[in-house]
Amino acid sequence: MKKIIPIFLLLIFLLTGCSGNKTDYNEEKLSKMNAYTEQNAACVANQVVIIGDSIAELWADDASFKTLADTLGKEVYGRGISGDTSDKLLERIESNVVPLQPSKIILLIGTNDIAYKLTDEDTVNNVTAILQKLKADCPDSEIYLQAVYHTNDSVIPEGEKKNTMVGPRSNEHIDTLNALLSDVAAKENVSFIDLNTILTDDDGKLRAEYTYDGLHPTDEGFAVITEAILNTVNA
Repeated sequence: MKKIIPIFLLLIFLLTGCSGNKTDYNEEKLSKMNAYTEQNAACVANQVVIIGDSIAELWADDASFKTLADTLGKEVYGRGISGDTSDKLLERIESNVVPLQPSKIILLIGTNDIAYKLTDEDTVNNVTAILQKLKADCPDSEIYLQAVYHTNDSVIPEGEKKNTMVGPRSNEHIDTLNALLSDVAAKENVSFIDLNTILTDDDGKLRAEYTYDGLHPTDEGFAVITEAILNTVNA
């Protein structure tokens, strides 16, 4: 019995993405996850998937998303959920991404981990588990892990007196997390894309013209992101 208990605990640790902290889906997020699972039945394999949080979700509704599809000559399936965190993304990879068997997977996750106060260790462990699962279950897919985008707390959303969207996210913390994610990508032999060099101003903040609330991109921001992504995945 003394030998069984440690093994049992180790299995739990691995199956939960090695994460000590967990977040939960509300009804809206759960509905989106289930909807993606149902939509997959009508999708075609060997296309492109963009998976992640609200930025990935909003990207699918932007005009640049069609530009991405047209230029790549493939369908692009958006699988973003607003407010998503790395632990929940890990849980839905099996149902939302694996059945699609994409040619390319573009992943953006982590900003909400900071907002929900997951530790960087949690995020690193979860993202590592995500990449390992994608590599194992989608062996023919090219995987691209994006760096978390910087924010700009100086941008005041329309109708508000101060920025309420950026919250606890600091660009210093984002840089720290991105350095760790870059290491993860290198260890897992997947491509790491850091767009902050073209998205930020001289102060290291997300350019004001690229965001409407300090966190999420404007149409102009998405156009810049799309062009940069195309330059990378088409290289």
